[in-house]
Amino acid sequence: LPSEVGGIVPTPEWKRRVIGEDWYKGDTYNMGIGQGFWAVTPLQMLMVITAFANGGEMLRPLIVKEIRDANNNVIKRFNKEVRWRVPVEVSNLNDVSRGMVLGVTWEQGTAREAGVPGMNIAAKTGTAEFGQRDPRTGAYQFQHGWCYAFGPTENPEIAVLVFHERGGGGQTAAPAVGRILRYYFSRGQQPR
Repeated sequence: LPSEVGGIVPTPEWKRRVIGEDWYKGDTYNMGIGQGFWAVTPLQMLMVITAFANGGEMLRPLIVKEIRDANNNVIKRFNKEVRWRVPVEVSNLNDVSRGMVLGVTWEQGTAREAGVPGMNIAAKTGTAEFGQRDPRTGAYQFQHGWCYAFGPTENPEIAVLVFHERGGGGQTAAPAVGRILRYYFSRGQQPR
């Protein structure tokens, strides 16, 4: 999109150049769970989750699938465009997807509310912290919650991301994702 800016995927070189500090083991842990210096837009994160769903293809986002005339004839169709392939083994992408399924199915998973009965859904919750930091604890004053998901994992049809301002990943964003997915998969039936 015209106003979309590049994200930040931190590296040791980036931290030295921008922050002026060395990279520590804790930075690696934060990097692995999407915390710390990460900076992405919801659209960029949706592109990432879509790459997990389709075996590593990073797609150009489409807003319009096709244009039709008054007689319902397709005038122009917009096809899938692969921008690049993620340089990760598909087996590793599948391992992460299986972990995301556990986020929905495990009784302590944070994405349980994103589930669809009878279907394998892969989902992950998260928070984006902002505002002033508490000088005693270092915690940020506010957080946004998000949840992203795709499914069904065996043959993905849809990827969804909900970013809830001043919400919680598992508390508010995951239930919204679940409602969207249940509606999507119940089309033609009574919405659940």
